[in-house]
Amino acid sequence: GRMELDHPTAYGEPFDAVSADLLFEGPGVRLNGLAIQKGEGTATGAAFIEWDASYSFNLDARNVGVDTINFLPMLPQPPSGTLEGSASGVGVFDDPRYSVRATVYDMFIGDEEVGTVTGLLDVRDGALSLDLEAASSTIFVSATGQVGMASPYDDDLSFRVANWSLEPYVRMFVPEWSPFTRAVLSGSMQVHGELGNWDHLGAEAVIEQADLSVFDYDVRNEGPIQLSLEQRNIGIDAFRLVGEGTSLELSGSADLAADDLAIDVNGNASVGILQGFLPDFRGSGAAVVEAQGQGPAVRPVLSGGATLTLACL
Repeated sequence: GRMELDHPTAYGEPFDAVSADLLFEGPGVRLNGLAIQKGEGTATGAAFIEWDASYSFNLDARNVGVDTINFLPMLPQPPSGTLEGSASGVGVFDDPRYSVRATVYDMFIGDEEVGTVTGLLDVRDGALSLDLEAASSTIFVSATGQVGMASPYDDDLSFRVANWSLEPYVRMFVPEWSPFTRAVLSGSMQVHGELGNWDHLGAEAVIEQADLSVFDYDVRNEGPIQLSLEQRNIGIDAFRLVGEGTSLELSGSADLAADDLAIDVNGNASVGILQGFLPDFRGSGAAVVEAQGQGPAVRPVLSGGATLTLACL
């Protein structure tokens, strides 16, 4: 026989059409000439489904628009690009096993180029293993590790970025971010624990290179910047910035559960760096700063003092 489905949905993902020739034999049914249409993209292959709820399949996908894929996480601006890849698996529906190899060409998030994204996803024994890379002329990002497929979603993940220009992505979430403030980061992060439970989720981030520009004023990190997350508490373990007339050290923590911030800033700073954070401010000179920020993150109470030298405001 033959099967034709019009606008079906599988696991929350909609498709335009699915068709296959059906061959019933012994313990199951074969789907030969399986064809799936999604926008301008297609996937072709074959499958065998047995009556005992086991399966085997293979698929090859071509020209699938990233903007048509629903299961991608919500992004502040729509993604674009073209996906090609293959998938295959042998297992049972209660304990699926399959692998996916895919490449997304010319991927953008809004107007920002992500480049070529390659990935391998492997599902078996109740866990998803992943190995992803994205590279363009301006950025390199990688992610590797494993995530459990059932609650509490135990994970062990590693991320790495190089030459990441932070400013365009921050502006997606904070449109009023100053166009004269730019940051380029390189570093890594380890995430472990339970993704489904913030109280049992931990992370460590090391920023090896941080270059910050405010108008024509530049600062950089001196030594690695080290941040941590443990039981909903973000710790600033090491954070030192230096530049012309500037040597600032930050320390403290942020309690996400209590929405409580406690940050100390100490050192010397050029007054001009404030221009990147206060749009209507203009100034020059030097300052010795001892300041604290405490209270809710959205409205912290600032206290402390600064001694200005040869300053113009």
